Amino acid sequence: TADGQLYQHPRSAARVTERIRNAISTAPLVLKIGRVETRQAAESLVLATSQFINGMAMTNSISAHVRCGNGQLLFDGQQRGICGDATRLTSISQLKLFRDVCQDLIKSGRLTADMQPQLIGVGGISTAEHVNDYLAAGADSVALATAAMVNPRVGLEIRESLSGNPPHRFHETGVRRGVTG
Repeated sequence: TADGQLYQHPRSAARVTERIRNAISTAPLVLKIGRVETRQAAESLVLATSQFINGMAMTNSISAHVRCGNGQLLFDGQQRGICGDATRLTSISQLKLFRDVCQDLIKSGRLTADMQPQLIGVGGISTAEHVNDYLAAGADSVALATAAMVNPRVGLEIRESLSGNPPHRFHETGVRRGVTG
């Protein structure tokens, strides 16, 4: 669709993912999807596309009208994709919904375990705690986007925090030195 909401039309999404799959053969294919609000919509999308994809990354952005503090609509009233920290809790909730849907589809025999897409958490991740929140909700992995635009070192900082290592700083000489205190 012109507005990037193809994932909201499962049959059309299936046709597109099948064509992409045929074009790329065995290369990994991950769908990055926006906000899915109902269990039925999640189930329909999984059933329609799972045979063609390796994973689903969620949530791309959440479409919303943007208003000034005084309530006036911005961008001529057109919806815009909201990203970053404002989307985290909604994205985690959606990821849990998709994990539950996949597990229920497997239990019912409507989806095989080998066809279950990997779920990649995206949206508002800027700390190790955020990563753990996504993993606890059922994410197989996470991806950073907006946070890396604000802090290019965020991925390294999260990895170091999760591994228990102290943060490091790269000096002009290129020598990596531990930071204390």
